[in-house]
Amino acid sequence: MTSRVGALVRSFLQTDGDALYLIAGEKIFITRGTTKTVAGREVVSDEAFRIVVEEIAPGVSPEVLSRNRNRLPFLAGEDLAPVAIQFSMVAGRPAMMILRKAMDPEGEKPEPLEPGATEVPEPPVDTAGPREEPPLSKSFVRGATRPIPSLASREAVELERLLALARQQGASDLVLSPSERPVFRLQGSLVSSATAPSGPGEIDAFLSRRAPSRAMRLLESAGSARFVVEVDGAGRCLVRAARDRNGTGLSVRLLPAEAPSIETLGLPEAVLRLAGPAPGLLLVAGPPGSGRTTTLAALAAHAAQRRGERVVSVEDPVEILIPPGRGSVSQRESGTHVPSVRAGLRAASREDADVVFAGAVPDAGSAALLVELAASGRLVLAPAPAPTLALALQWLDALLPEGRRAELRALLSATFRGGLALALCRGRTGDRVAAAESLHPGSLAAEMILEGRLWALSESLGASPGYATLNSSLAGLVGAGLVEPREALLRSLDRSALLARFREEEVALPPEFLRGAPGGAQEA
Repeated sequence: MTSRVGALVRSFLQTDGDALYLIAGEKIFITRGTTKTVAGREVVSDEAFRIVVEEIAPGVSPEVLSRNRNRLPFLAGEDLAPVAIQFSMVAGRPAMMILRKAMDPEGEKPEPLEPGATEVPEPPVDTAGPREEPPLSKSFVRGATRPIPSLASREAVELERLLALARQQGASDLVLSPSERPVFRLQGSLVSSATAPSGPGEIDAFLSRRAPSRAMRLLESAGSARFVVEVDGAGRCLVRAARDRNGTGLSVRLLPAEAPSIETLGLPEAVLRLAGPAPGLLLVAGPPGSGRTTTLAALAAHAAQRRGERVVSVEDPVEILIPPGRGSVSQRESGTHVPSVRAGLRAASREDADVVFAGAVPDAGSAALLVELAASGRLVLAPAPAPTLALALQWLDALLPEGRRAELRALLSATFRGGLALALCRGRTGDRVAAAESLHPGSLAAEMILEGRLWALSESLGASPGYATLNSSLAGLVGAGLVEPREALLRSLDRSALLARFREEEVALPPEFLRGAPGGAQEA
């Protein structure tokens, strides 16, 4: 395998320079004292810079190496002198320097740059201007790299063990913040761990070891990123990384090994009828952590395994694996397998798919494609970040392209096949129990979509056929002895109405609700 780094080192050692600089967005240059000499005709692209860094430290992003000012030994060949490769930030950009400094006899540590130096200085300014020299050779030679000490191994493994412990204890989430004790989410409640606080180095090491380069770039540019990893003992985990004033923190969701069957989710019977084979758009709404993704994956798995249908998913990232059963499943990740969610949905529209599952609806183009896919005779499954179905439909309607809204509303009114809005409750036995508002296809919803009067949908549905409120689902859970009245009231979006129903049914109320709903009624 050719070595780009080896070629750079070999060419550099043929000069009398002190250091070779490689910075994305600039031409390669060599410094000697205060003289700066350009040694490459082309500007180094971000992609080329990352390819070189990947050869030196596989799986570690340039941003992490530069922020940590990592320094590594490198031996390009037995006939060449060893060098040190130093990473640092130069003018706010990740930079790599090849330095003419020898390693110790064992090849473990490079000599220091200067006594007491901790950073590579900015490149010198040559008042006479850079001299153009023949560019470094573009031919690459085989390089022999000495083993590089792991930058992430021990600290990253500690966090992976913590994730395995979270799985063993039945936690749904693990929250890690710099200098704070790890926090588990058990049965919906946050529980602080007795483990020592995580240091910034541990979190950075985990990201260096586990995060794909695309996620690291997004974390650097936008301050947050999501990705999925497989961890021994913990299984598949959805990692949300975000920066704040204390550094980089992680919120990790422990995912199921595969999509569960729709019957095991404990959803009301009215919801199970939505899993049928009819085409159209089916929305699953609910706040974060309500089980939206799990329910969508279960619906997709039901189509593949029970009906033998072809399912195509476009997700960002792929979270829950869907076994095909007697059907066929193709799960595609935005940014990895397809350029974007919109591009993935457009590709799915040209395929022979019975079911299209969108893990997210990020923009107007994606929303339009969902409606068009549903109108083409497919079953389309999509999430909506809203607590009620009325708000979910308003969200989707507002997302439709302005110039095509009337046209797409007509398609949506004809193809909307219903949906559900989820709420997870803490059960009497400590498990999590799902409640759901559900809506089956009906002329009233279709009429209001077409007329653009979705703002009045909640009040108009009332006791319409095919509609079940969240309160009725919560009351059913209380009546079945699965959920305490207090928990149902806390999860209700129309607490006053549910309180009145409980009083009418003579349900024993918790003391704080005897005189009314604490905090006032919450209307949908």
